[in-house]
Amino acid sequence: MLSHFDVDFRYIAGPRYVGPEPVVHPDGSVEDHFGVPRVRVSVGAGEKAGTYMEAVNYPLPARCRSRTSALIPSGRAPTGLIMRRCASRWPRHGLQEGRGVHGDRLNRCAQLKPGMYLRGVEQILLDLVEKPEIAEYIFRRLTEFYLEYARRTFEAAAAGLDVFMTGDDFGTQRGLFMSPDMWRRFLRPGFEAFVQLGKRYGCKVAHHSCGSIQPIIPDLIECGLDILNPIQRRPATCLAPNSSGASASGCPFTDRSRSSARCRLARARKSVPKSGPLRNARSGRRLHLLHGA
Repeated sequence: MLSHFDVDFRYIAGPRYVGPEPVVHPDGSVEDHFGVPRVRVSVGAGEKAGTYMEAVNYPLPARCRSRTSALIPSGRAPTGLIMRRCASRWPRHGLQEGRGVHGDRLNRCAQLKPGMYLRGVEQILLDLVEKPEIAEYIFRRLTEFYLEYARRTFEAAAAGLDVFMTGDDFGTQRGLFMSPDMWRRFLRPGFEAFVQLGKRYGCKVAHHSCGSIQPIIPDLIECGLDILNPIQRRPATCLAPNSSGASASGCPFTDRSRSSARCRLARARKSVPKSGPLRNARSGRRLHLLHGA
């Protein structure tokens, strides 16, 4: 079916975890590799049935007042042997069909999303203002973990990877979770480190983020990002063309909020394809846009 519809990517499960058995709590929840207890939740029925792992609570409570009290549980990284077994299959599987291959999406390099699981959505956002030293510490430790995780993957794959995919949800349907300046202070250093790691191993770097993140797209380009996914059509301030390719105001993007920044960017570009390059005026670099639902 994938070949029939010319889908160029194939999924291969990520490295299998080996190590101490995860903690199982009396309520049936099981701790993940960051110590976040989760329970399996079933949704839908019949052909639309599915399951997901929902966080029950957060291992770093709000009462943490300093970096020393906000110690992140040890990340349970897979061993080199298991990593090699997994990564060595990626290039071989792709070359057999002339396809690209991607792995476990839950292990994409990230900072904000795992920080939310560790601290809670509201609390980690409050930390940015009330306890910035804790937020910086958490994001730094998460960055260190995922940099090492990705480095082991690159080494195991032996230069067989073409695209390095990261993923962290920076936006809501109305805009960023935080101001652009806060994003630059707390999240840009780690994000740029992920991008540069991929570049060192000869990869194009892609990033997935839900929501409306237009204000930081120039930053993503400056960090060296090659591919951004998706450019959602529904968020109120997203960079997405409507069905005719232009809004009622003549701006080639859907313009629900009449954002002056969006219109300035739209006028500068005049037209943007549904998928295609967007150039950073400051650096001259191009970012490829992949549209989503």
